[in-house]
Amino acid sequence: MPRNVIISKENILNAGFDITRKYGINKVSNRELAKYLNCSIRPIYYQFKNSDELFNELCKKIHDYFYSYILNNLNDKIPKYKQVGLNYIKFAREEKNFYQVLFLNKNCDLNTFNQDTDASFNIVKGFIKTSTNLSLEDINDFHFKMWTFCHGLATLLANDKIDLTDIEYVSDEDHEIIYKRCNPEYGDVLYTNIGVNYGTACFNNLDYEFSMKNVALLKPKRELLDGHYLWICLNYMRDYILSQNQVGGAQTFMGLATIKKISIPVPSINLQKQFAEFLVQIDKSKVAVQKALDETQLLFDSLMQQYFG
Repeated sequence: MPRNVIISKENILNAGFDITRKYGINKVSNRELAKYLNCSIRPIYYQFKNSDELFNELCKKIHDYFYSYILNNLNDKIPKYKQVGLNYIKFAREEKNFYQVLFLNKNCDLNTFNQDTDASFNIVKGFIKTSTNLSLEDINDFHFKMWTFCHGLATLLANDKIDLTDIEYVSDEDHEIIYKRCNPEYGDVLYTNIGVNYGTACFNNLDYEFSMKNVALLKPKRELLDGHYLWICLNYMRDYILSQNQVGGAQTFMGLATIKKISIPVPSINLQKQFAEFLVQIDKSKVAVQKALDETQLLFDSLMQQYFG
């Protein structure tokens, strides 16, 4: 008499994992699983109460694989948070069907990569903390903005809307040449001086090497000028600065000589820091107020729908 072959829950999930990877989640069915495992559909009904339980556990398996993919094989040459972002995009390109399950399937409700309840996500937040000097509140805001950017690019890749197979990278040799000429450090201000968004300032809160091009690097004398103050000042005065210093033709730009002539008020260093902190708090309050207004509007709309149809 032939020996009975026991089909375990893990066997079934592994089969679903392989089928999803090759053909997509919609191909996973009891019939396809049984065919893959060379068995009847009875073991599947025995191991799982229904298709929802099977789907949820398969999503969890893919979710765990996703975090293993983006968190493993990190090196010390590149900031770990940056590597996680690159791996996120790489995952979307190389594991398109898995990416679509986790991020583009309304039935998969794991809140992957943006919830504190996810232990693996907290590892990612830890990488931000070691790479920046941000507070916990700012870490959450920073991650959401970076995740939005990475997610957009990854989604385009997963849906074959863009092709990055022929992308060119800056070589180590070229980076060294660029960095010797232009070495951004924490506290500096990056200032766009060409193109449609020229005249926009950004405070550099990164404390590692990176190359930059077509952006002016402003290095304030720290004892005289606070970087946060300079950043805020340039952005608040942008319209005035551009009206006084616009240069261009086919493409607007400001040369370094023009940028050096920009005049801003320079109070004492203590007042600069107080002013910068005050405006930062105002911006945070604006975000909080807008969020509260949006939630109130959503509640109002739902009540109107409930009572008046």
